[in-house]
Amino acid sequence: MVAFLASEDAGFINGETIVCNGGSLAHQPHSHDLAQYLEGLG
Repeated sequence: MVAFLASEDAGFINGETIVCNGGSLAHQPHSHDLAQYLEGLG
């Protein structure tokens, strides 16, 4: 993302919010899945 934004190809992008969070929003476990995971730890 940084390389693209630093390139001339990104010259047309302005006023845009681009979220870069390392993928933390790529998977949000459901509460049931999280409960099963936590039970497995104990």
